[in-house]
Amino acid sequence: MRSRKKLKRTGSGRPALRPGCPCGRRIAVGAIAGLVPCSLTLFVMTYSVSCETPGAGLAFAAIMMIDVVVTLCFVAWASIFAQQDLLTFIAEQPVLIDRATRSLEGGAGVVFLAVAVFEFL
Repeated sequence: MRSRKKLKRTGSGRPALRPGCPCGRRIAVGAIAGLVPCSLTLFVMTYSVSCETPGAGLAFAAIMMIDVVVTLCFVAWASIFAQQDLLTFIAEQPVLIDRATRSLEGGAGVVFLAVAVFEFL
């Protein structure tokens, strides 16, 4: 286990900045941690900063951002190219679509009733 050093205090009572950690670096870590609204990324960033390895947290945040960008690009691409096929299918199969939507609504109603009955018992 690592020994913790006592921080030198300034006149205002706050810990003094370490010489090897400029203020700009802390601002960059905070900005990158705030770019990804993800609890896991925030946890990893906080943990890596507390272990004095902010590079690991920054790498994790960057990989998470790249993953989000790739996923959103794929969803946008798929929706653009599947739009015409989906509209054609809906226009050609109105009875099937009607039965499918009614079945989904009925199934959801049965689930809601089952949950309500289970809660009362």
